[in-house]
Amino acid sequence: MAQQRSEQYEAAIDELSRRFPSGHRGELARFARYQRGNVGKAAAQYEAYLAWSRENLPVQREAIAEVLETGFFQEVPGRALDGSSVALFYGPRFDPKRFSQHDISNCIVYVLTQIFAARERGDWRLSVIFYGPPETPFNLKTVGTIARVVQDNFPETMTNLYFFPVGTMTPFFWRMVKPFLGAEADKVHLLEGSRRPASLKDHISQEAIPLEFLPSADEAAESERRRLAAAAEAPQTISAPLEDSPSPVKKEMSDEIATPSTVDTRSTLQEQAVDWPVSSDVCAVVEIEVDMPATAAPPTSKGLFCGCW
Repeated sequence: MAQQRSEQYEAAIDELSRRFPSGHRGELARFARYQRGNVGKAAAQYEAYLAWSRENLPVQREAIAEVLETGFFQEVPGRALDGSSVALFYGPRFDPKRFSQHDISNCIVYVLTQIFAARERGDWRLSVIFYGPPETPFNLKTVGTIARVVQDNFPETMTNLYFFPVGTMTPFFWRMVKPFLGAEADKVHLLEGSRRPASLKDHISQEAIPLEFLPSADEAAESERRRLAAAAEAPQTISAPLEDSPSPVKKEMSDEIATPSTVDTRSTLQEQAVDWPVSSDVCAVVEIEVDMPATAAPPTSKGLFCGCW
């Protein structure tokens, strides 16, 4: 039976490839699987997707910046254990009263297209961490709009959805939402363990799980590991010693001092100090008085201390 269905899918994909020669085979395969190998339905859906893409993509970030900044839906760095990318739905940040269904839907589309752009075109796979505590505001109309947009244009991209925390209201909520998901409902996993379900690590690599959702026993060590990893990846800046890279003013001043002087009177030194160029460097010229015997040899320098900082 499984082999027969596989052959049916391959035949459907071959036919779609002939109808849409510019379409990526992996992309066409998603539509064929979603329509259970029905070529007519898959072709119609793919044509509708192309039309929708021309009209709506790319989503301009500026148009959805405000809803995007809430962070209710975002990519999570890292991968699930099945190799899929990871996105997070953060329920308490979801505000269907503040934002329109159109803006919320476009925000999700924007994040999805950013995630998929970093993957192979034929390998658009996504796992969703769905954090939905009791205070999450759910609006069935908005949920329905989001589900339709994703199913119509990104079919067979969600490999799994991990929902938590599971409470007394979860079965009631699930009965309402399940019809909107259709066949995708089989990919939803309800995880026990409050807001830190230990079983999440059975599906998502620990490195990709937000710290607040890790078991408390793992949070501190993982936080330190991420800190060290970030420090190791940060660019290292090495400053050259000041004497190796003298500023133009310092160099000019050094050349001036190194030039032999045939006049060693204090008035001449003061005149020469006043004539030195001024730049953005802060320079201080300090006159040093030296008590010397009358028979002492004349000084070989200008008798000035110059400091630039």
